[in-house]
Amino acid sequence: MKKHIQLFNRIAPVYGLFYTRQYKRYMNFMRVFNQWVPQSEYPTGLDIGFGTGALLSALTQFNYRMEGIEGAKNMVQIAKKKSGLSTLKLLHQDVLKGLPYADNTFDFVIASYMVHGLEADDRIALLKAMKRVASHYVILYEHSKSASRFIQWIERLEGGQYFSFKNNILAELNTIFPTHRCIAYRKHIEVYICAVNA
Repeated sequence: MKKHIQLFNRIAPVYGLFYTRQYKRYMNFMRVFNQWVPQSEYPTGLDIGFGTGALLSALTQFNYRMEGIEGAKNMVQIAKKKSGLSTLKLLHQDVLKGLPYADNTFDFVIASYMVHGLEADDRIALLKAMKRVASHYVILYEHSKSASRFIQWIERLEGGQYFSFKNNILAELNTIFPTHRCIAYRKHIEVYICAVNA
């Protein structure tokens, strides 16, 4: 994870250039997300590895009460600058060192394009930590198992674990969550909604 944090610290300014595009996509996603995880029933959430803050910003626009945790310090700075989220509680901390929240703190915990970058052992440990601090749902917004060739090239360049993720994530979720479902949201995007309790 340390190598990934260093990488994202370096490329944070480049990612920041895509904030507006990301925000628009997440705002479109919110209209569906709010049907799956209604704000009126599940108002509090935690965004793991929030990056530019685009998803956090979209969630707050739909009145979810959010917090965020991000390992790359430069990403935290980009998020505060780009998204106007300076009033939210945004922590700078390596999530693999633990999530500093009590059990069942949030109605849901969400991670976007983050979990696939972890080694299998780290991925499982993080999913268990996410489950611990969520009272209802853990949600993953990820590249589909049939990601475009460009995305696959990027993943190889980043040295991530996308290929391990796509081959093993369903089996890993089976060992952690009583029920879960994978929804094909867009052509190359899948959303995993995992129930914390049966």
